[in-house]
Formats: sequence, structure tokens, C-alpha cells
Amino acid sequence: MTDDKLENWNELSREIAHNKILLGNGSSRAIWDNFNYPTLFEEALRLKENPLSDADARIFDLIKTTNFEDALFTLSQALKVNSILELPTDGLADRYENIRQALVSAVKSVHISWTQCDPVLDHFASSLLQYKQGVFTTNYDLILYWAVMKRPWILKDLFFSDLTFDPYNTNVWEGGTPIYYLHGGLHLYTNSRGLTKKRSRSENPENNLLTIGDNRHPPLFISEGDSAGKYQQIRKSTYLFHCLSKLLEKKPNEEVHLCIFGHGLSAQDSHISAKLALSDFDTISISLRKQDSHSLIETKTHYERIFRLYKAQGKLRFFDAATHPLGDPDISRAPSK
Repeated sequence: MTDDKLENWNELSREIAHNKILLGNGSSRAIWDNFNYPTLFEEALRLKENPLSDADARIFDLIKTTNFEDALFTLSQALKVNSILELPTDGLADRYENIRQALVSAVKSVHISWTQCDPVLDHFASSLLQYKQGVFTTNYDLILYWAVMKRPWILKDLFFSDLTFDPYNTNVWEGGTPIYYLHGGLHLYTNSRGLTKKRSRSENPENNLLTIGDNRHPPLFISEGDSAGKYQQIRKSTYLFHCLSKLLEKKPNEEVHLCIFGHGLSAQDSHISAKLALSDFDTISISLRKQDSHSLIETKTHYERIFRLYKAQGKLRFFDAATHPLGDPDISRAPSK
């Protein structure tokens, strides 16, 4: 029976040496809460470039959400239905693409500045060093990218040659920690040859925000409305497919203890969660925020349904996010009013 108990990360990590971590939006929101969907939605309405149109806003209103993925999912389903019924899809496709572009622009617009983020980047970077089998993220923002800049000799993002991903050059030295951007990011793009590249580091990291989204090199940004759409786009990218493959990898005779921090694993993420559920890892430990007993049990039940085999084998653990270094309340940067 599901209870409302959460373990303390410090005690759990002494028992289990976690060596792989999957980061979701909660890890970035722990630093900058403006990455929440209601804020992104309000910002997208105010944008000067790529704003949500009145028609876009009505779609959000119709399904009673500010969640971009829910709106995109609704449109993706409508596109499929219209296609089956041989009805026009142009208007739906236009709304779909406009909402996707508005999301990219809104993330950029509400983004924390380097100056605000810099005081906690050392802490963020050092909190990741132990995960020698990989740090994986579905976040689009620059926080992890900036953290890599703080520990470039340990945190390795695989863009070794001319800021380009080479599938034949992915080995990280034994003491290094590899970084994988599962859904792309603001700092990544695909060039005219189909190669995934990382934007160059500026002496002033703030400038990395200013060059994002130009017409020649729009960000590599997986934000399709459903899991099948996301997976389809991932399969088209040598880099993204490599990242997903490494997340699911377990070599013979090795132990894999996965920490999932700040990730809701919604239905739109089933291209990740369904595959993880079938993996043969030794432990999956999931962070949760403390809440009332009913809500906490409901949230735990959501994950237990996904990882029911892990639960049955006693390999599923839940811990209080605030006890993990990435959830330390002291790292929160207050958004500007």
C-alpha cells in the first residue's frame, strides 16, 4: 500500500551510490521558478517576437491549461483526426508551430541572467560530479550549460571537436561526468549539414542568450505535443538518439542506480518513462516535494504505476527533494518583479 513517507537523500545516498541522474524542469525551477508554465504562458502572450496569437490563447483557454505540452498534445491529436477524416489541417498545423515557437521565445525571455545565476552555479555543478554514468536532462534552459562552464575538466558534454557532436568521439575519461541534453536546448542547433553543434562560449556568458533563435541557427528544441512526436524527432538526430540510448544503457556486470530529480514523467514523456520502466537498473530513486498526505500518495502512485516492476522488486525509492543538493532552498534565486 502506498504511504506518504519520503526518505532523506543524505541517508539514501549513503546506502546507495547513485551513478546516473535524470533532471526535469523541477531542477531548474529550484533555482529560477519563472520556468513554470503559468509564467511562460503569460510571457508568451506579451512577446514582441513569436507571441501567442489570440487563436493560440483560445486553445489554452478551451482545455483550461497554461501547459504548452497539453496544448500541443491537443493540437497533435486534432491533426491526426483531421488527417484520417481527410479534413483541412493547415490551420491546425499553423497554430501548432506558432505555439512551439512561442514556447522557445518565452523560455528565452523569462530566463535567469548569468549574473543572477552565477552565485549558485558552483554548487549546482558540484552536485552533479558523482553521476559518472551520466547527467541527463530534458530541460531547454542554460543553467546546466553554464554549470559545465564551471567544471569543464570534469563535466563533459561531448562536443569535443569544433563544438560539434561526433558519434565516433564520445568517450569520456574515467574521472569525467558526461552530460546529455535529451531534448536539445537553447545552446544547441543543427547546421546545414545536419550536424549538432553547440554555440560558442562568450567571454561574457550573458551574450549566449542574445544570439539564440536567429533564422540561420534556431535552437535544437524537442517540444512536440506527444511522446510519439518527440521520439520521432529524436530518432532523426544522431546526437539526441545517442543521448537517449546512453540513458537506457546498462553494460554487463555493472550496477546502475538512477536518481530522477524534478521530473514529472507525464504522458508526453512516455518515450523516456516506458523505456526506463523496462530497463534492468538496480535502483530508481525519485525526488518529491513534501505536500499534504493525499497529494503525496497520489503523486507516488503515478510513479509506481510507471515503475510497477521496480516497486514489486523493492527497487523503487522516494526521497524529499529539499534534502538533495539540487533542491536546497538556499540556491533559489528570486525572480525579478
